[in-house]
Amino acid sequence: MGAELLSLQARPAQRLRVQAVLALSAQLIRTVGGSVESRSVDELIGERRRLLRELRNGILCPRELGCFEAMQAAVEESDRALRRIMEDHSECPRQECTKVSTP
Repeated sequence: MGAELLSLQARPAQRLRVQAVLALSAQLIRTVGGSVESRSVDELIGERRRLLRELRNGILCPRELGCFEAMQAAVEESDRALRRIMEDHSECPRQECTKVSTP
């Protein structure tokens, strides 16, 4: 974990929120990597966003704000990538989606 997140982790409640956001991110990756169920992914994305809002409400200094904004940007990019994966997955038959090709 980077030094930027250490500031957010100085207080136990903030530390738990940061850990929860990271855990939900890992769970989303596992969920999408397995079987894509739009409802499950949507629920996880919603929960991760709720935790981010709570984390934002606990920010006390500019350094924490910068760390939070970096985490929020990463979550937003992750959400966009997950949506693209889900859209791609829904457009192809299951057996054709088992192999990943690289350009």
